[in-house]
Order: sequence, then structure tokens, then C-alpha cells
Amino acid sequence: KKLAVEAGLERTASRKESMGLCFVGKREFPKLINEYLEEKPGFFVNLDGEIVGEHKGHHFFTIGQRARVGGQPVPYFVACKDPQSNTVTVAEGSEHPALYCLSFTTTPPHWISGKQPEELVRGQQLQCDMRYRHQQTLLKCTLEVLEADTEHLERCSLAVKCDRPMRAVCPGQYAVFYHEDECLGSACITEAGRSLWQLKYVSSRVH
Repeated sequence: KKLAVEAGLERTASRKESMGLCFVGKREFPKLINEYLEEKPGFFVNLDGEIVGEHKGHHFFTIGQRARVGGQPVPYFVACKDPQSNTVTVAEGSEHPALYCLSFTTTPPHWISGKQPEELVRGQQLQCDMRYRHQQTLLKCTLEVLEADTEHLERCSLAVKCDRPMRAVCPGQYAVFYHEDECLGSACITEAGRSLWQLKYVSSRVH
């Protein structure tokens, strides 16, 4: 809005911001999804694999959202989904370690400059800032090319590691990379890394 005012676009700057999807209107998302996908009853399971409730289909839920599981003393939140078994794994509380991770992988990125960053070309790590949600505080991260192909580096995916835990990272979200005030480019998230709960669990099993 500040840039719009400076450019003399006061009318544009004064417009009310839209945080939703314009084509959805006032409809609730579950009702919208239900118009295109049939209900497919399945189970909510906790982190121990125990059934704690039933749902109408994994496609009605996103990672990190509250799952209204009846008859439970504490609120549950979606930690992960399994489309094959149609199960939704839930964790107790909105800040459970199962909702956080430190890394993820992406599709081949789009660089605004049209060129691959020199660090990645040389096979090194790229230190930069990143966000994967609108208006999110920038996070320090490290980028590294996966299965580097020096002849076709533009086709290579990225491994992204952050210095702080990230909540509810979902495949399909876009990670946008920055260096100071410059936007370097972006890439679509394909898979979240192990959750903090999994890392602690694996570590305890190893030791």
C-alpha cells in the first residue's frame, strides 16, 4: 500500500484487502469441497496409532488445522494425512512438536533473475531468508540442490533447512526466498521433513 501511495495510486491503496479466494465467496470451505468430492468416512488416529474418532474424508482437512474430535478432553490438531488409508493423524494441542518441522523439499525453483544463484551452481549451500505463508515473518534458511545435475541444474529440486521450527508445512504451499529486500524466487513444497516429535522419537529409539 505504501508503494501504491508513492506511485500515486491512492484508489488502489485504499481498497480493502482480500485474504480469501474470490471465487469461493461466503461459502464455507468444507461445503465447497463437498460439491466436488464425495464424503469418504475414515478415522482420526492419535500419534500412538489409536483410533480417537471418525471423519468424513481426509480431503476436508489441512495440516495444522483443528480437528473437531468429539468426546475428547483436549483439542486435537491435524499432524498428517494418509490418502491411501484415509486416516488423519492428530496431535494434542496447537503447539505439539508433531506440528513442527525444520526442513522440507521443493520442486525445481523459479529464479526471478532467470539464473541459478552462483552458490548453487558451485555446489554450495545458499544462505537466505524464506517465508511460506502470506505476511509471515522471514525465516533464516539454507538451500541445497538435490541430486545435482550440472548440465540441467534448472531441473533440480531443493532441500530447505530452517534455523527455527516451522509449523504446519504442507505440500502445495510455495516457499519464497529473499536476500535482504530482494525476492530471489520461489518453489512449490513437495514434502515436509520429519516433525520435531518424530526426530525426538527416532533419537530416543536409537539411544
